[in-house]
Amino acid sequence: MTMHIRTLLLPALLLVFGTSCKRPSDAGHVATIDSLLAVTDSLINGMNAIDRAELHSIDSIYQSRQDALAERMKDTLDKPAALILANYRRAMTKSLGRVNKDFEDVMKELSTTKGQLDDLRADVPASMHEPAVEQSYVGQEKLAVASIRHRASVLAN
Repeated sequence: MTMHIRTLLLPALLLVFGTSCKRPSDAGHVATIDSLLAVTDSLINGMNAIDRAELHSIDSIYQSRQDALAERMKDTLDKPAALILANYRRAMTKSLGRVNKDFEDVMKELSTTKGQLDDLRADVPASMHEPAVEQSYVGQEKLAVASIRHRASVLAN
């Protein structure tokens, strides 16, 4: 009987002592993480709103007219016409190409960052990390979201 009580008492004591010394979670970190999650969700929605089929159609039209555009630019043009054609060509070759190339990379980064933020959001209230480590993780996620926000805004515009 005494052995049975000791067997039950040891896990109970470990549970009490293991949970009674936890520090309270940092409400500021929780609020920051919630804010970063909201930004990340907004960026995902914004990226999903980009009509890539329409962009592909625009690219196809440009490709079919690229030779005529190059031929037109060989002639002497007045300044306004030259600026219009040059800006059009730059937009079609650089901006559209960047959207097509970077879209998947940005979406993967958003997915990874959202997962890390979700994990951190669960860890902070449970005081899973030392305060300095927790602060570092929150700071790293702030930087990651700022970087992705910039890349997504470039693609959206």
